[in-house]
Amino acid sequence: MSYVEEYIEVVEAAQLTRLDGCEIMWMFNNGKFPGARQHRGKLLLPLIDVAPYFLVPPTQRDIPTLAGFSDHKRSAAIEKLKTLHAYGVLVDKYRSVIQSMRETRVRASQALNVPLRTMERWQSRYKRSGLRGLIDTRGGDMRRNKAVRRQ
Repeated sequence: MSYVEEYIEVVEAAQLTRLDGCEIMWMFNNGKFPGARQHRGKLLLPLIDVAPYFLVPPTQRDIPTLAGFSDHKRSAAIEKLKTLHAYGVLVDKYRSVIQSMRETRVRASQALNVPLRTMERWQSRYKRSGLRGLIDTRGGDMRRNKAVRRQ
């Protein structure tokens, strides 16, 4: 990935997060974007640092489906949704630079440190079941379950 593709300007970050430039600068000054750099007189923010702040508007179908789950599972599902939103934004950004759609998706998932197959699985589950599809429904502690199976 080239230097410029991994970063976005403050104006772009403001549009993606629906924060204003002053709020983003305040976050920068308080260490929220540790990898920020100056480039040709503009402040560039690392995508990986800005991605958690991307705004994902809630949909009506998602709100009632979360009531039966724990706070931990709900927050994990919302984080997955934010990551999916960031992935979509990055795919659109890279599409203009890269010819291959597969390579575009690979680079976008790498920028977010999430394997491409995981991203594809999350997308499929979200399209099929909404936010409920992103909730981890496996039961118990997986490490403990694996240890029991090995014995």
